[in-house]
Amino acid sequence: TVVKTIGDAVMACFSRVDEALEAVRDMNRKLADDMRAVPLTLKASLHAGPCLAVNANDRLDFFGTTINLAARMVSCCQGGDLVVSDELYYRPEMREFLKQCNTMPEPSDVRFRGFNEPRRIWRVELGLPKVSATQP
Repeated sequence: TVVKTIGDAVMACFSRVDEALEAVRDMNRKLADDMRAVPLTLKASLHAGPCLAVNANDRLDFFGTTINLAARMVSCCQGGDLVVSDELYYRPEMREFLKQCNTMPEPSDVRFRGFNEPRRIWRVELGLPKVSATQP
């Protein structure tokens, strides 16, 4: 479910980890297949945890440190990749996803604004072709 858009960013909520992972892969595949004169880059991050759900103005919205971390993690992306939290990295769905990508994730400890301690994140190269600009 799309929760909100902020500029050109989209925040979505998934009820299953495997659906979130597949959505990221599908978005990157479709973007790579799209022939554009100006290439676009998708940056994606996933995190799992508790949050506060609020229904305001007939719209569902989510708040809390889980949401804040998920939003800040996207800054660690290079484009065409996926950054996941340590909490998500150890889930069985992630193990299966990594087998399908045939890649080794790169761990990093990052200090994010609003968090006292560094957080472990994992950058996953999705193994899809890079989108490049075509000459007119």
